[in-house]
Parts: sequence; C-alpha cells; structure tokens
Amino acid sequence: MEFRSAEGAIAALEAAEEARGAFGREGEIGHPDPPVGTLSRAPEGQGEQALVDQGVPAVLTSRIEDDMAARASRTGQDGSWDGPLSAIHRNRLNRASGGPGLEPARGLPGLAGVYSWVGLSGIASGNHVCPSLQPQGNPMKLYQSNLSPFASRCRIQIYAKGIEGIDMVEPPGGISSDEFKRINPSGKIPALEVDGVVLGESAVIGEYLEEAFPTPSLLPDAPIERGIARLLARVADLYILGPLFIMLPHMNPADRDEAVVEEQKAQLAGNLVMLERYLVAGGYEGGDHAVGGRLSFADCALVPALFVAVNIAPAFGMANPLAATSNVAHYWTAIQKDEHCARVLAEMTEGLKARMSGG
Repeated sequence: MEFRSAEGAIAALEAAEEARGAFGREGEIGHPDPPVGTLSRAPEGQGEQALVDQGVPAVLTSRIEDDMAARASRTGQDGSWDGPLSAIHRNRLNRASGGPGLEPARGLPGLAGVYSWVGLSGIASGNHVCPSLQPQGNPMKLYQSNLSPFASRCRIQIYAKGIEGIDMVEPPGGISSDEFKRINPSGKIPALEVDGVVLGESAVIGEYLEEAFPTPSLLPDAPIERGIARLLARVADLYILGPLFIMLPHMNPADRDEAVVEEQKAQLAGNLVMLERYLVAGGYEGGDHAVGGRLSFADCALVPALFVAVNIAPAFGMANPLAATSNVAHYWTAIQKDEHCARVLAEMTEGLKARMSGG
C-alpha cells in the first residue's frame, strides 16, 4: 500500500478521528495516561469519507470501518477503539525535520493495533519505529565492549539507523561473571536490554533492531539478496571468526600449540577463499558494499570479522591473510569508506590498543 507521504497518512488518521467524535476531558491531547476506549464512531460513512479525502485507499477505509463494527459487537461500546487515536498527534513523523520521531506508546495498549490496521508500521522515513516493538519508556542498554566483533556488528547497525538513547556499557563483573550472568544467562556479549527483557546473540539483536527500527532498512530489497546478506553474515561469524577465536589463546609463542595454530591457519585461509566465492556469486563486482549496493547485515558482520583477521592473523605468521582473495581484499578497502563502518573500526582500533597495552 502507498500513501502520498507519511505526514499525509497521519493527517488522514487525524481527520478520521475528528470525524468520529471528540475525546472527553481525560482523553484530550497531552493527558499523561489517556483512558482506553474513549473514541466513538462517527455517523455511517463520515469517517470513511474523511480518509478518502486525504488519499487513503478505499480498501483501507472499509477495513477500519469493518474493524470498528466488529469491536462494537464484542465490547458493546459502539465500536470504541482499544486506545485513543489522539496519541498520534504527539507521534508526528517529524524525524526528517530533526524531531524525535514516534514516541513510546505508554498507556496505549491499542495504539499498535491502530497503526497495523492502516499499514503504518513500515511507512516512516528516517529513524522511526514500529510502535508495537519500540521500548516503552526505559532506555535500551547494550552490554558490550568496543573490541568485540559481535558487539561491533550491533553498533554499526545502531549508528546506521540513527538510533539514539541506547546506553552502551561494559558487562558488570566482566564477561562470564556471575554478576553478568544474572543479567544475561550466557554471560556473553553483546546483550541488549529492552524494558527489562534481555536479548542475547548479535544476530538476534540485529533482527530485533531491524524490526523495531525498520528505516533505513539494512536488508536489501530483493529476497535473494536478503538471503545472500544473511549468508555472508553467517560466514563471517562461523568461518572467519571461528578459526581466529581458536587461535587467540595461542598468541604467546612461548606456550603456543603449533599443531592447533597450523590447523586453524589452514582453515582460515580456506574459509576466506569460500567467502570470496560467496561474495562473487552474490553479485559483488567491486563496489563499496557486499550486496545490494548499500549497507546491509552482511557488512555489519563482515567488517568486524575482517578487522580481527587482518589484525590478529599476522601474529600467527599470516602477514596478509587477504592476499589470495582479491575481491575480499578490494571489499575490505572499499567498505572502510562507509561512515558507520569507519566509526566502528576506529572504536575497535582503540579497543585493540587498550587491550595490547594491558587496559
């Protein structure tokens, strides 16, 4: 479905609200916790016409009217809505002009339903959210460290989407500590806390952020390209970082298990060739991004993984781990021009310096 603009769609809803009747005193705009079910229906057809006049397709106006009729039969409240639509007045889609976008729907249990009825969950531009998934008042908290490639993956996504108000903190007590396991049972980072619920695993966090903050999307447009983006991210997690993490405990040559190191070096080299083939098969032709011509899930995962590869592998005798993979090497150089990737790479560099200096 298409609207002439996001503002036009909101205006259409506001017009429909006015046509269906005014709120009582407690439900007026600006009330901190408007009551449920205070919006009554307009005379037959009046609400529909207000929507049509604003350019909303007729099929949607019928859906709204039918839904209100169904609610009337269930609730006996003459079609009252589950939540006051007036909340939309303060949820103007104004990010394009520097505003905060949609506000949390506190005290409005039916507001998400209002949006979903008319297809508003995905029409926003800029940093707008799907109201049913947005945090309900408490700031989100990302437990992470700047050097972690998995946490870095999440930060690229957060920066690219322009999501504000996320507290980024080190895990209390450290990774795998009892204190942190009381927050995230796995004891691993990253972990995203949203209204008291903790999501672990970077891929899961990424999917949540994509759904809760759908614009700009970090999934390519075509379904096959979305599949390729997820595949490349999977390759980064399992096949690039996997051997490197097995090698990390053997950094000190004095107590290094050379057999383990040599095995994982060979594995890493072969997996980089695999990445090269997947990258080319996915349509990469030397651009700045891995797939789809713009930043995607693939880049969010590949960039931190390749950072670890080019900075850690030389310590094990792999002076240039990308030497045999020309397309991966070209991609690695090109992607660093992306402002969000460059920001995270700078953070990872500082984190590596601190780690190497004992910080």
